[in-house]
Amino acid sequence: MKILVLGSYYSPNLGDGVICICTAEKLRQMFPAAEVIIEDVLDRKEFDPGIENKIEFLKKRRNRQKLREIATKYFHWDKVFSSHQFGLQANWEHIEQIGNQSWDIVVFAGGQLFMDSYGLIVAEYLEYFNKQNTPVFFHAMGTGPSDSKKIQDILKNALTLDCVKMISSRDNVDKIRTVYKQQAKVTFDPALDSSNVFQITKKKDADTIGLGMMFTNSISTEKAVKFWIELIRELNRQGHKWKIFVNGSLSDVAFARYVVSVMPELKKPLEAYMVSVPGTPDELIKTVSQFRSLISFRLHSHIIAASLDIPSIAVVWDEKLNFFMEKIGCKERCCQVTEKPVQILEKLSSAEKQGYDREFLEKQVQYADCLLKKKINTVIENG
Repeated sequence: MKILVLGSYYSPNLGDGVICICTAEKLRQMFPAAEVIIEDVLDRKEFDPGIENKIEFLKKRRNRQKLREIATKYFHWDKVFSSHQFGLQANWEHIEQIGNQSWDIVVFAGGQLFMDSYGLIVAEYLEYFNKQNTPVFFHAMGTGPSDSKKIQDILKNALTLDCVKMISSRDNVDKIRTVYKQQAKVTFDPALDSSNVFQITKKKDADTIGLGMMFTNSISTEKAVKFWIELIRELNRQGHKWKIFVNGSLSDVAFARYVVSVMPELKKPLEAYMVSVPGTPDELIKTVSQFRSLISFRLHSHIIAASLDIPSIAVVWDEKLNFFMEKIGCKERCCQVTEKPVQILEKLSSAEKQGYDREFLEKQVQYADCLLKKKINTVIENG
């Protein structure tokens, strides 16, 4: 049996690579005789962190995206659709090359694939798999911005194809049911078992708090910078050790560099206040494992931290952080950029004392594995 795992494998956000590897390893355990191959949904061949552009460039790029979303949402000029048509064309040959191969099973592995950025690409893959009569399973999907009605309709229609055998979601199941009109099972992110899959454990004598920085389109740069400045100053005032880290993207490094540059008291270059930038998924897990706790933006820093038994506080910029923390029984560990640093550090102290309900997390891992295995076996048994 030949199984294809499709996801944002080579994304600069290495959390996506962790998802793909965890999913592939679980499939190998479920079906030992199978050949399991990971491919990126986009035409990417290696882990590439991107270019560390200046903060001004990142802000301009964000503003262009916002203008496309406004034009689409309020003026019915679907610039989001036309923009992502270019993305589809750029990846056409890659999609065709994968789609024309012979696969027994295809598993789309998590990540925010149910959103405008990936909708046209996912729909195109489904057309190929449907022609080949290849069963497709969407495992632990994440949802993201969906402003284009055209993309919504194209993906919605593609998801009704006979090849689609299961859709499960790690976060907004209701959005899949309402926007894409599909039945979806609730499940949990594959990376929740990353410590076991990668055989990496936390550093037992860790005494440093990890600050997971990110450049986001959802929060203004000014508010995000103010948040980190005030938090770092309070950490210093209380005498805590801290280090900045990122999930791999050099856009996030550029943001971190800017934060350090506007703090007169931080007189050294960024590298003096930051751990090495991870270049592969396993390096990301090793990065997280060296901290005693985290205050971070990126979702998969928290999922990996939970797997490693490292307490964390999530700075919410997207609803998916709320979904994750609530599902693991830790919704009080979410915070907003407007909260006072003292309150955030109080939450962190409480999280460090409480830890996690390991039995509860293990049950979530087992449920996700069993759901996927059961659905695949059902299709195999039915021929």
